[in-house]
Amino acid sequence: MPKSFVTILIFTIFLVANTTVSAFPDSSIDTALTYNPPNKALLFLKKTSVKQLEVLAGRRLTLKEKVGIFILKKTNTKNLRNLPGEPSVKTKKGKAAFILGICALGGLVLPIVGLLSIPCAILAIIFGAQAVKENKNDRQGKTGLILGIVFFGVLLLLILLVIALISAFTI
Repeated sequence: MPKSFVTILIFTIFLVANTTVSAFPDSSIDTALTYNPPNKALLFLKKTSVKQLEVLAGRRLTLKEKVGIFILKKTNTKNLRNLPGEPSVKTKKGKAAFILGICALGGLVLPIVGLLSIPCAILAIIFGAQAVKENKNDRQGKTGLILGIVFFGVLLLLILLVIALISAFTI
């Protein structure tokens, strides 16, 4: 393989991924057809590490090529996290966030377990945010994040209600 094989491959993928074809090039009509290339090459690049690319190329990559691969992965594969044809993957963090969010809201009803529900809500928010960051279509992660936030909203309302009741009876 030639030395510049990886560089040519990277720039080809970059150019093909950013190609747009306009139906009306000289007019101001907003109707533009976007060419979506086969995402297999970009998915391959996203899932392949630099060491694996070095093995495929049969040589060590230069620093310039490594930086190019890193930039290409960050700029072009952000939208490839969840392709339309790719099923939504449930992550363990999303499932944990969902369960912890339910436990947190359930802890509001039970007075003895109420103190344990605060850490559960914090963990639900953390795990939910991480799961959504990994996979934007993770419904359990989103639900856990929302349940953790709702818990703190309800807790704030309950604290304000208790303060209002105490102030009403002390006068």
